[in-house]
Amino acid sequence: MAQQQQTILIIDDCPEDRQVYRRYIQQNQQHHYTILEEETGESALELCRQFHPDCILLDFLLPDMDGLEFLAALKQQINRTMPAVIMLTGHGNEAVAVQAMKSGVQDYLVKGDITAEQLRFTVQSAIKHVQLRQQLRHSEERFRTSVENMLDCFGIFSAIRDEAGEIVDFRIDYVNAAACEANRMSKKEQLGKRLCEILPWHREHGLFDRYCQVVKTGEPFIKESLTYTDFYGKQQLTRAFDIRVTKLGDGFVAAWRDVTEKKQTEEALRESEERYRFLSEAIPQLVWICSANGECEYLNQRWYEFTGQTVEQAMGFGWLEVVHPDDIERVMQVWTQCLHTGTLYEVELRYRCYDGTYHWYLARALPKKDEQGRIAKWFGTSTDINEHKQLEAERTRLFQLEQAARAEAEAANRAKDEFVAMVSHDLRSPLNAILGWINLLRTRKQDQATTMRALQIIERNALSQARLLEDLLNMSRILRGKLELQLCQVNLVTIIQAALETAYPSANVKNIRLQSSLDDSVPPSIGDPNRLQQVLGNLLSNAIKFTPEGGRVEVRLECLSGEKVGKTITPSYAQITVSDTGVGISPDFLPYVFERYLQADSHKPNKQGGLGLGLAIARHIVELHGGTIQVASHGEGKGATFTILLPLKC
Repeated sequence: MAQQQQTILIIDDCPEDRQVYRRYIQQNQQHHYTILEEETGESALELCRQFHPDCILLDFLLPDMDGLEFLAALKQQINRTMPAVIMLTGHGNEAVAVQAMKSGVQDYLVKGDITAEQLRFTVQSAIKHVQLRQQLRHSEERFRTSVENMLDCFGIFSAIRDEAGEIVDFRIDYVNAAACEANRMSKKEQLGKRLCEILPWHREHGLFDRYCQVVKTGEPFIKESLTYTDFYGKQQLTRAFDIRVTKLGDGFVAAWRDVTEKKQTEEALRESEERYRFLSEAIPQLVWICSANGECEYLNQRWYEFTGQTVEQAMGFGWLEVVHPDDIERVMQVWTQCLHTGTLYEVELRYRCYDGTYHWYLARALPKKDEQGRIAKWFGTSTDINEHKQLEAERTRLFQLEQAARAEAEAANRAKDEFVAMVSHDLRSPLNAILGWINLLRTRKQDQATTMRALQIIERNALSQARLLEDLLNMSRILRGKLELQLCQVNLVTIIQAALETAYPSANVKNIRLQSSLDDSVPPSIGDPNRLQQVLGNLLSNAIKFTPEGGRVEVRLECLSGEKVGKTITPSYAQITVSDTGVGISPDFLPYVFERYLQADSHKPNKQGGLGLGLAIARHIVELHGGTIQVASHGEGKGATFTILLPLKC
């Protein structure tokens, strides 16, 4: 690699000497020099301003000044490192040489003794020395600049030993600005002082012994969060440091960082977290933290106690496993909406308990946002509202029951009003007919035929009124549970035939055909013959009443044999059906046929007479016999069929 060309300035008022120095220097084959020459000090100073020589050969005695005066002037005019200076003297004056060396001269030569090799070596050595000194200074400047700008504290310390060679203290050789700030002392107050004198508690806390160990063994000392008390300036403080100590010569270098505030922030953060965790474990709610997209990051112990999940099962999206399947879609919809709006999350949902039951909870969460306003986390609680929901459901149920009861009561009141009006009408109608014909008979102006007709009408209306009263009495007995059966062995064929005979006159008047198909093989049973005949009479009476003239009413009796199911034998039944070709029953009214006080045509102005009690009484009597009664109809105008099943018990 090519050598950098260097400049040498020869200052001497003797041309012959300058020529000798030039020739000696140019004989150097390893270095190439640019050589400048001047005779006086003033001209040489001006030349130095222009060219900045690397080395100056300076004659001590110049026409206008001596060498020491030249050096003083040169130092004043340059603001950089002095070049290498070699003093040339005519006489070996040691005093001059010493004074010159103190003024910054690298070497001096006696003119009469100078050889070419000596000059070349001296020049190169002087230049090299200056370069090394410049490098050292630059290195020190970089070091000091770097260290002084460090946020961490830095110091260099050398051992102070007693006569026996034992370390008794450490001298402070260097501390940076951060160390001065941390120690609350200036550099002047620290440099050259004994460490344990200005920071005495280093011994009590064992730090001095640690430093001695580093110097002795060469092993570094590293400690995080080293906490101790000492005097900083005039104030006693307890502080925490991260410190690293490394051996350097017969001493050490140390770098340390004040982490007191950091540690306080961390003791504060830890205490805050402990308080939060303690609070989250103390409250009865389920406490949870989720990421923005709903992945669980924390759950308090209440969650695990309630759900039976483990931490591994619940983290992430595992918490969804205990949400009721019917609630998941709604929960996620609300979550997504709150994620977009950044508003409070609130939803009612069901969590599965460890025993498999589901409980209602109110989940609420607040979003924690980052610096850009984006949601980073959700902090939430879930409060048990299961009892509240149950009470709410019970209130709803009771309200519905109350509404139903009120509707039923209102319907009962309407039915009562209708019943009273109907009873009044149905009792008054035959009474009016009786009174009217009696008044007519009192005149004694009627012929025999009219008189007989009047008596028949009076008798028929009296019997009708008696039947109405009997129905009322029977219903009253039924409601009070006082309707009793007079049981005996009965023949259903005989009972049905008697009922047909009783109904025949009414059917005959309307030209209605009464047909029967009675199975004589039906065995006798136990029952109340009068009550059973009353049931058949009511069914036939209704069938005739609601069948137009020329229609048909049919009664059938047959036996339904029992079946053996396993070891159980079902009983045999007698089945009685009464069917007609009458007006039929609408589908809407069909479920209410056997209700008391109701008639399908009660709203019609030309309705048939009666209190609407016959079928209700018939059902009760059949049920008292252990049987059932049902009705079927294909609709209005398509007739109706009543079916009675009576168990055959001997």
